[in-house]
Amino acid sequence: MPDVIDLQPVQVQPFRQALQHKRAVIAGFQMAELLFILQEWI
Repeated sequence: MPDVIDLQPVQVQPFRQALQHKRAVIAGFQMAELLFILQEWI
């Protein structure tokens, strides 16, 4: 049983990093889209 408990944090950490990376990519796309819209307005 202790082995299973020890493994959990190791599995959770990469999953959290992947979520943060996905958010960063989405934010980057939104920023690029916003800049593109601003360029059309100017």
